[in-house]
Amino acid sequence: MGDERYVQVRERAEAYAAWYEKERVTAHITENCREEAKQILAQADRLMAHTFSFEDRWDMEPCREPFTLKEMIWDRSPNGDPEWIFMLNRHEYMNKLLIAGWLTGDTSYAEKLKWFLLHWIQANPILSEGTVTTRTIDTGIRCMSWQFLLIHLIGEGLMGQQEAERILDSMRSQFSYMRNGYIGKYTLSNWGLLQTAAICHGFLWFGEYLPGDGLMEWAWNELENQLALQVLPDGSHWEQSMMYHMEVLMSCMKLLAYWNGDVPKDRTWLLEKTADMSRYAMYAAGPDHCQIAQCDSDITDVRDVLTKAAVLTGDGRFRFAGFESMDLDSAWLLGRNGICRYGRQKPRRP
Repeated sequence: MGDERYVQVRERAEAYAAWYEKERVTAHITENCREEAKQILAQADRLMAHTFSFEDRWDMEPCREPFTLKEMIWDRSPNGDPEWIFMLNRHEYMNKLLIAGWLTGDTSYAEKLKWFLLHWIQANPILSEGTVTTRTIDTGIRCMSWQFLLIHLIGEGLMGQQEAERILDSMRSQFSYMRNGYIGKYTLSNWGLLQTAAICHGFLWFGEYLPGDGLMEWAWNELENQLALQVLPDGSHWEQSMMYHMEVLMSCMKLLAYWNGDVPKDRTWLLEKTADMSRYAMYAAGPDHCQIAQCDSDITDVRDVLTKAAVLTGDGRFRFAGFESMDLDSAWLLGRNGICRYGRQKPRRP
């Protein structure tokens, strides 16, 4: 039974890798995203030496100052700020190692990536009570990050069954932990949506390894309810923080990307809410393409989000408001097919 489950996951991952065409994505990044590629390589090299900085466009708790961990301890902050620990344990930066491997052909980056994931699992047993490394919001973000890493690592033949199943087993425990610790207010909070979106996405790719106790149905129903309550008719997120708005929107986009434009009829609400929130983000940006620093937000260029919105919704207004050529992060999410669709799309003035 175990082997049969893994064969299904591996075949799904290999089909994705063939569709994704990482060689073509890498060529696009090399030709059109030179500055971003340079930054990715520098950050990946720092990660190889256990040096961490959090300076990506949408990092919620940014810290540009690099800190090197002589010992890989996941629950200790080198600068005394607990938010540094939260960022360390979200693993959103881990894809830099994978991309650096694509850009250089050096497989040691992927080996280090696997080392980090397996070390985290060994050091952080999933308990019924949360710890500083397993807050529910961070667990949702981490699981979403892991899912994209896993599908690439398995699909590209960079990870074997034993390693993959250790990670999937941990993710199964983390899913159950999020469900058991779920509280009523999460229905109204970005915290809750970052958890349910990760669970829904996990079942699309790795359902064979995840709990069959109604968790999937609960997560989809809860996500639909969350979006109905949290997103107002004008597309704004009720918490009125552009940073939270973008976190919710990008979670929806990661989920939506699974269907490559062919969204099932029973999931059209996800496409509609993504389009509404993207439209609001477009109009919330100034002539400098940056969102306003409202509530818990930074002044951030929104064009990468609108670039993704153009491909995922097919709306040319987002093409008009996005980057001229697809950025690295959007290419990472959408693959060669997304790059080509964006290149062909006609901009439409809002």
